Amino acid sequence: MLIIVSDTIYTQEKKSKQELQLEQAEKVQRLIEAQDYKFVAQQALPMSSKSIYLTSEYHLRVSNDTIIAYLPYYGRAYVAPMDASEGGIKFESRDFTYKIKTNKKAN
Repeated sequence: MLIIVSDTIYTQEKKSKQELQLEQAEKVQRLIEAQDYKFVAQQALPMSSKSIYLTSEYHLRVSNDTIIAYLPYYGRAYVAPMDASEGGIKFESRDFTYKIKTNKKAN
């Protein structure tokens, strides 16, 4: 009896996790199709180092007519800015095309 109850609970938990993942995937899909989302970077993986957790908020904001980026830069800088907040990769662009490409292995 205990085995049957625990198996039933495990199956329900597994099903709810799968449903949650499906809901999250659908939400992400809607944001991508609406062409309006913000990616917040929490971790960086430089080529010459191990993974680094970011303490500042770096982001990439995409809307249907504008891309705004404020991302970290890891590499050699020959001229450093006087203001530390001016470092990294910062740009805003309206000159781009937005194309959605689906993966053939959709889960």
